[in-house]
Amino acid sequence: MLMLAAGCDKQEVKLAAPQPEFSVVDGLSTVTWSPVDDAALYLYELTTTDGVSVAKGSRTAGNESVSFSDLTVGQEYDFSVFARSMVGSGILDSDPATVSFVAKNPAPKFTGSAITDAGACVTWSATTGSYAYRLVKKGDEGTDLLSETISDTYITVKNLQASTSYVVYVKSVSDASDLDSGEASFEFTTDAAATTPWVAVTFEYCVYADANTLVCHNVPNSKVAAYYSTTENVNVIGDGYDTESRLAYYIVSDYEDHVPGVYCNTPIHRFNNYSMGWKGGEKLFYAVVAEDSNGNDVLNWFWLEMPAAPGSDVIVNDAKVK
Repeated sequence: MLMLAAGCDKQEVKLAAPQPEFSVVDGLSTVTWSPVDDAALYLYELTTTDGVSVAKGSRTAGNESVSFSDLTVGQEYDFSVFARSMVGSGILDSDPATVSFVAKNPAPKFTGSAITDAGACVTWSATTGSYAYRLVKKGDEGTDLLSETISDTYITVKNLQASTSYVVYVKSVSDASDLDSGEASFEFTTDAAATTPWVAVTFEYCVYADANTLVCHNVPNSKVAAYYSTTENVNVIGDGYDTESRLAYYIVSDYEDHVPGVYCNTPIHRFNNYSMGWKGGEKLFYAVVAEDSNGNDVLNWFWLEMPAAPGSDVIVNDAKVK
């Protein structure tokens, strides 16, 4: 008896290729792709256009995106990704898919704010040398109340309406406009109309003139005619004023004679520890005295500790208002 074996070709099944797209999300160069049916894993690699590998890794199904920081602005990159199936499924890996993009300037990240009934100071992280900002009233985003390109990493705004919401939009800009970042947004609501004067303060710790610097942003509220500020390490200003509370009393009592306070209507003060730069753990006393049109004063004071590194939040160990 002659027996014939009938054979059949097994058709290979391959995963569909991901379709990557580039965008800037929260200031980061980000690539996303749509989910691939039956994919368990995605393997990716980021290279420069001349083939130098910058990053590689994987994402599990359901995590179809990856973001990159610290890319070289203006450099073109190639991002390749392919899908892999479950082990033992018999389904072949997909073909790789690639998207090319040029790294843009990172968008600023907002780091602090001080709000009163009629003003605000908003700060953000340094990214480039220039920033384009615009201020709008929430709900009327098409009308810019203020707009300007500046080199500072903060804006101080006065003459706002009480109990009103506003949005600040900021983007990093450069000479090559096609490398500008997307806009980052910060929303805030002014306080209710003030019945007593107050000075709002926000702190920033950064490198300025090559020294670790404490930056104090003051925002006088609508009833403040002028204000004074003083900074000094405890046990230095005035004999016997060895605590924050006694030093605060000393300032309130004697500021009319400009001792030890300095008359100050500017919204920003920089302190670099006598040009030596602050070190983590070092402390500083900071006080602001406000005065309304009737001559009444009010004190806002802070006992501060420097963080470990620039860019970190300043530590407030004590303050008049907790």
